[in-house]
Amino acid sequence: MDPLKYIFQKPIPTGRLAKWQILLTEFDIIYVTRIAMKAQALADHLAENTVDDEYDSLNTYFPDEEVNLVEEIVQDDSKIWKLYFDRAVNIKGVGIGTILVSPTGQHYPATARLRLFYTNNTSEYEACIMGLNMAINLNVHELLVMGDSDLLIWQAQGDWETRDIKLIPYRQCVEDLSKRFKSIEFRYIPRFLNELADALATLSSMLPYPELYPMSTPWPFVSWGMDVIGPIEPKASNGHIFILVAIDYFTKWVKTIILKAVTKKAVVDFVHSNIICRIAVIPAEVEIPSLRIIVEAGIEDTEWVKSRLEQLSLIDEKRLAAEKPKRKFAPNWQGPYLIKKVVSKGALHLADIEGKVTDISVNADAVKRYYV
Repeated sequence: MDPLKYIFQKPIPTGRLAKWQILLTEFDIIYVTRIAMKAQALADHLAENTVDDEYDSLNTYFPDEEVNLVEEIVQDDSKIWKLYFDRAVNIKGVGIGTILVSPTGQHYPATARLRLFYTNNTSEYEACIMGLNMAINLNVHELLVMGDSDLLIWQAQGDWETRDIKLIPYRQCVEDLSKRFKSIEFRYIPRFLNELADALATLSSMLPYPELYPMSTPWPFVSWGMDVIGPIEPKASNGHIFILVAIDYFTKWVKTIILKAVTKKAVVDFVHSNIICRIAVIPAEVEIPSLRIIVEAGIEDTEWVKSRLEQLSLIDEKRLAAEKPKRKFAPNWQGPYLIKKVVSKGALHLADIEGKVTDISVNADAVKRYYV
């Protein structure tokens, strides 16, 4: 604010303002608002910076005068797989979590709790390596890896040198796994964009360590189990909050899906699609004691295996009974049979599959070919 303008334009001045107004009136001061002095400033600048013999004029040549537009190219990441990873280190333990997102939006989460001592950086590498192995197992060729660890991201890109002796093997492992992809990119993202992987890691770090028992699994799917994890927070982008997991204790085969709600139909469809149809295993109930009962009762390993073999010998009969349709769904054909003799007028004498002649004679029109 201009003090002279304030003094002269105040209609009823009081106190010191009135005194100053009286003292200044004898000088016939008239206040006029100052206009812009742009032209004067340019003249003053030229007067102060005179041109001498050493002056070099500016070169106004534009080397790229044919360029009409310069803009940033935004990459389309919707057609490649994305991997989010994070770790959680707290007083309860160390957990890691990864989420593999397909181009169609399918989420494949995975968590693990680390039993040994890990620092923040080593646990970040563990989470990243677990996610890379998941992508390799799913035959992913193009991958975008995103995490909130600047150290890991910049070291994986080669911009930062790895000097910590504990991180050098991890860095080498990430480099070796990266060579198995057609194209791979590491990108840093803020923590608020990595909330789901962080939630999985925090959840796994708070789970108690399971007690370990010795067990014998001599062939695939002798022992396998299912479990439900959830609800998880925050929700996935498609609203799913539960994780359904199945594992075979012999081959270490693991299958997971995410669900909005755990219903009977969802579990049945999961078992049918991922175990019965894919692994060709029909679940059958057998009277085999659980591992907890075996440990508490002190059953010897040989005795347990013998009991298991006796029970498993009944599985084939139970599965055949489960597969055999009844009533209106029963087949309307018999056989298979072998044709032993063709008689006149298209009649056939049949034998069973072992070649034993039967008393069955049928018309050739009622017989269908059966391929062994």
